[in-house]
Amino acid sequence: MKKLLFFLFLAIVASVSISCSKDSITKKIEGTWGLIQYDWYSQVEDEIMNQRKGECDPYNPKDDNDIKFTIVKDSGDDYSVTIYHWNNKIFDWVSDPSVDRWTWTIIGDKAYYAWNSEIEDPVSFQLDSDRLIMEGYYYGEDDGYRFGMTGRVKYILYDKYIFIKMSDSF
Repeated sequence: MKKLLFFLFLAIVASVSISCSKDSITKKIEGTWGLIQYDWYSQVEDEIMNQRKGECDPYNPKDDNDIKFTIVKDSGDDYSVTIYHWNNKIFDWVSDPSVDRWTWTIIGDKAYYAWNSEIEDPVSFQLDSDRLIMEGYYYGEDDGYRFGMTGRVKYILYDKYIFIKMSDSF
């Protein structure tokens, strides 16, 4: 009987610990995040075709590379994500609902997101108290004309974004 009660106690403690840690992850990821650094490239066959690196300041945006987004929990592991781009013509953050609203499902350290009703490859992320690092590799094959080549080609798209938490609210 003592063993049964002990194991029951461990099961309750474990379930409370898991639910608390999941709640703390939810509390950490929800809010407004601003891009501070980015790095991306496309590689076709073995050749780097495009590469871009840069830094941003979401508190002092200057061009359309400056982005921020809000993350709001929907239910379970699903979150609504709205992306905002800086618009230098009107000097304000703007969002296009047709392309800037995504749904993420977060499982472990991977975010699976739906864009235009299609589930994309997972993006890995690291989350600490005030930084979110997202990194993804996307593999594909396509006609080479898209890349200025002939025939079918294999490509890799890589991106890494580092965000800071700007606010716990939206």
